[in-house]
Amino acid sequence: MTAKFKTLTNPPKFNINHRKENHFNRQVTAIAINKDGRAYDAVTLRIYVTDAKSYACVWTNSNCSWENAKDCWRNGSGSASGYGYHRASAAVEEAIYNAGIELSEPIGGRGDSAIREAVKAIAEAMWNESVYIYITEAHA
Repeated sequence: MTAKFKTLTNPPKFNINHRKENHFNRQVTAIAINKDGRAYDAVTLRIYVTDAKSYACVWTNSNCSWENAKDCWRNGSGSASGYGYHRASAAVEEAIYNAGIELSEPIGGRGDSAIREAVKAIAEAMWNESVYIYITEAHA
């Protein structure tokens, strides 16, 4: 999977009401480690789950002190409701789209592994050089 930062004609869509701290489910973070061994949180994705809806908020931030970092400061949020599919990945897909990031393949309804792959792809798209990307997950 690959990701591409689209040129923004409008600001990213971020709805602060999608942050449901009382319903925090998990956080997926992409940590980039450059050739000098310095580490940086490149992508932070938080997922919140209620009985009827899943919410996702994504933040990307490139470390401009790295020589080959692109300017990739984005945020976006999304939500998904209904039953019979993986709501969290659908909410994540919407949040990524609302942040102005395009994925090479859809992840909505495809599960936790698709979420991790998308976060890694976004982090890999943030640098002009190869960096090691480590994915970490924290659960509620």
